[in-house]
Amino acid sequence: MQDGTVGILSGDRVFLNVGTHAAIPDIPGLKAARPLTHIEALELDRIPEHLVVLGGGFVGLELAQAMRRFGSRVTVLERETQLAGREDGDVAEAILQLFREDGIEVLLGTDLVQVEGLSGQGIRKTL
Repeated sequence: MQDGTVGILSGDRVFLNVGTHAAIPDIPGLKAARPLTHIEALELDRIPEHLVVLGGGFVGLELAQAMRRFGSRVTVLERETQLAGREDGDVAEAILQLFREDGIEVLLGTDLVQVEGLSGQGIRKTL
């Protein structure tokens, strides 16, 4: 504990979520566009009109759902063929259905190849 005392936590199952760090992929134009990490996105003083989330892992999914519930349009780009890639297919499908019911656009099997412009100035989707 932070005050130096010792505590014992117990349970039938214990899960350690040791976290990850935000990484900006090496995609032409992405760094120049000044994208936000999940940490910076949660520190915004206004809700973005449209948020594009790169990656369908748990951090991205949590951010996407939170921003959608706050009122943003949200698009999730995932290069794999399912969200939450480490989960069983039925779990990933259930998450996908919930997102679609909530109005979150999910593009699976999608590679981002280039970014143009600056974060906060609009997006253009070319498929």
